[in-house]
Amino acid sequence: MKKGILYLFFFVLIATKVQAQNIALNYQNLPLNEVLIDLNQRYDAQISINSSISENCQITLSGQYDNMLQAMKALAKECNLEVTQVGNVYTFQQKKPTTATKTAKKPPLHLFQGTVIDGLTGEPLPFSRVETGSTILLADENGKFSFKSEKSSETILFRHLGYGILDTSLHHQSQLQIQLNPKSFGLSTIIVDNKPTSSPSPIHLPTIGQSAGHIKLNDIATQLIPGNDNNMIFNHLRLYPGIMAAGESISDFITWGSYKGQGQIIYDGISLFSGSGINDDIGRVNPLMIKNIEVYKGGYNVDKGDRIGGIMLIDSKNGDRKKLSGNISLNNQVAGGRISIPLFNHSSTLQIAGRKSYYELLDFKPQVTRRANRIVPQYQYGDLNLKFTTVFKNKDLLEVSSILSKDTYKESFNRKQTFEYQSNLSMLSSQIGGSIQYTRQGKKGGNTKLQLAQSQYHLERTSFFQFKDIINPNSDKSEIDKWDNQIEEYSARIIHNFASARKQNIQLSAAYIHNQSKFKLDSADNELKDFDQKLDRLSFYFKDNIQFAPIFNVQVGLKADLPLSTQKVYLQPRVDGQLKLSKKLKLNFGWGIYNQFIGQPLVLDEFGNQTEIWQIFDGKALKPLQSMHNVVGLAYHTKRWEIGLEGYYKTISNLSRFVAETDSITATSFQGNAIAKGVDFFLKFRFSEHEMWTSYSLGEIEEQFSGKDGETITQLAPHSQLHELKVATAFNFSPFHLTATYVYGSGLPNSLKKDSDILSPYHRMDVAFQYRFKVKKTNFQTGFSILNVFNYKNTRLGQFTRFPDGSIQPTLGIPFTPNIYLNLSF
Repeated sequence: MKKGILYLFFFVLIATKVQAQNIALNYQNLPLNEVLIDLNQRYDAQISINSSISENCQITLSGQYDNMLQAMKALAKECNLEVTQVGNVYTFQQKKPTTATKTAKKPPLHLFQGTVIDGLTGEPLPFSRVETGSTILLADENGKFSFKSEKSSETILFRHLGYGILDTSLHHQSQLQIQLNPKSFGLSTIIVDNKPTSSPSPIHLPTIGQSAGHIKLNDIATQLIPGNDNNMIFNHLRLYPGIMAAGESISDFITWGSYKGQGQIIYDGISLFSGSGINDDIGRVNPLMIKNIEVYKGGYNVDKGDRIGGIMLIDSKNGDRKKLSGNISLNNQVAGGRISIPLFNHSSTLQIAGRKSYYELLDFKPQVTRRANRIVPQYQYGDLNLKFTTVFKNKDLLEVSSILSKDTYKESFNRKQTFEYQSNLSMLSSQIGGSIQYTRQGKKGGNTKLQLAQSQYHLERTSFFQFKDIINPNSDKSEIDKWDNQIEEYSARIIHNFASARKQNIQLSAAYIHNQSKFKLDSADNELKDFDQKLDRLSFYFKDNIQFAPIFNVQVGLKADLPLSTQKVYLQPRVDGQLKLSKKLKLNFGWGIYNQFIGQPLVLDEFGNQTEIWQIFDGKALKPLQSMHNVVGLAYHTKRWEIGLEGYYKTISNLSRFVAETDSITATSFQGNAIAKGVDFFLKFRFSEHEMWTSYSLGEIEEQFSGKDGETITQLAPHSQLHELKVATAFNFSPFHLTATYVYGSGLPNSLKKDSDILSPYHRMDVAFQYRFKVKKTNFQTGFSILNVFNYKNTRLGQFTRFPDGSIQPTLGIPFTPNIYLNLSF
């Protein structure tokens, strides 16, 4: 009896010891069935589970557990299962549904969060496309994405224009780093978290049709376009439908009928009030700093810009944190360079870039002749860009960016016949801006960005014209005007992106914006009074991207602007979305209400000469601009073909125009409205390494303004053009590249002549040749570009001098202009 009791005691003791031993789990991305087999071999654990359940759950788990039951419960939790112990057997099964009287418990969500970067330079790839299952979302401007899934592992597709496509399986993590390689380098592998995965796919991501009115460009995908690199943005965009090329009014950024000052260019969060230098030959943004360009012609949602016209978002490079790198660009007009310096153990970069023109050294442009009867300008330009970027250990991002540009412009005209005409114009302008952006990655998903920005544009203009009648000296007339116009903006903005979850992606924003505009006129006839205007306002928006089905998603948004001076709330609801009609064909749509609180009303002097001045629309003296956009389009995309068809209908309200009369020393203000409507067509064909495309725009802009006697005057707007056709080819016979472009415009309403129905067609053909080679670790590009090959006499939109006798001298557009260049990068 005592012996039996002793055996029983030892049995209990051994069982208790086995039960109390520590169970160690340390698994990385293994199927549940393999984990359970390992536990069986190590601890002789007996397990019962359906194989279909154990094969479809991936386990990443590390820890120590007091007993086997605790360890089994931890594994069951990872896979959303239940485990029970019956004797020495652990049984896994699906969780039982709750009764109808209890609320069903939602399965836990796993966070997938990270950054999409360039595999060679480490540059974040903004607005990359992230696709998982039926959900499609875009990374932010820093390449960051964040979403939650009921699955612990997901198959995810990453796309970015100009890069190989990555289709890979990932386990949930909060600091994923996705590396995509440029197609032009042809690398064989993609690296994700230092592990080789799939090769880059040859599929092309389209430049248009991603959403309503959208065009996407970046510095890799846009290398083969002809033209002056210092005006790269306009040289590229002018070849796409809906962006007007005729008139060569670059700084106006005319898209889908928008007037001057209604489009917005945003560089690193800085609102630029002028997109180009005064003579429109050089863009304000140094192309060596550009990483990505997103253009929205209309129908965009509440998170895009602060205007009623087109929006251009430009993101600059973050720099190479691994090594010293840079670029040098030389041509017969401008010299430029950029250097990127890694700092603080490769956690930060400092970039310095600048350009300087030297037109007077090599001037290929024709001079004014009596036959030409056109004004040719003289010009000087210089700019400087600075950017500091640092990535903290927790992946938070700090960016400090600045832009400074100054230029001077002079034009003169003198002709003697029966009458003597003399005209002189000089202008000095500066665009200064800076921004600080701090992006914090949320531990539970999403991110929050704090942005402080400042921008100031200053223009001084002095004009003189003289008219002499040799036969009748009493009709002689001369006038000198000098005016100064300044516009500035200070803003503080906070934006929070929630992690995308259960087919929804919510974004919230709040902002404080201060605008100030100044104008001073020194003239014998003070048609306009000096002013110093200020406006402070609060701006809020809410946006939700809803995925109703794998083929249908909608973004709904609401924006509210509150000028503090009037306490009136301007609500602006907006909606856009996509419907996939097939794998290759989709329908895009967009609708919205838009308000604008600063702008550039047109000012006409007593002879009809025109200019624009920046003013504030505070709802008192001038009403805020308002527009309604209606956009619908089809986009078809394959490996070789890219086709887009898009229609728009826009209304524009509260336009202002100031007209000086000959019998008055003050200008009269007139109010008006406009309707812009049209259709855009785009066709691109790829064969081998070559591309050919054409775009066509059909449109009309009709405006209505009140007249002196109260009557309503209906007419075509000065920038209304019925037809515009663009053709481009890009041949890649590496290392030789040849490009050619041609633009035809049917003509603008010719305000230079008494009959406004007479049109002046626009023609321009550009060609370029490039040779690329490499010496050690330095890449070279050299070649030539010829603008306006046939030297067609185009004129600039709205730039002319009108004399008292009614004669007009227009300002010449870009003439025959050879451009020789050498670019190198290291």
